[in-house]
Amino acid sequence: MALASLDDIAFAGLVNPPLTTVALPAYLLGLEAAKMLLSLMNGEDIQEPQVTLPVELVIRQSCGCGA
Repeated sequence: MALASLDDIAFAGLVNPPLTTVALPAYLLGLEAAKMLLSLMNGEDIQEPQVTLPVELVIRQSCGCGA
């Protein structure tokens, strides 16, 4: 069985086996959400309703690959 999670918290690398995760850019997520919210609050249209942000797959032993 393989296991993976989202949001590469520090605890993920400390458990046994270390947990494979997808690291999210939390600051950028919040920044983009705040921009959209401010636009809506000002009665403006959201210029980019869908934003793609970079993520990173952090492979550890829980994926079953022996990393």
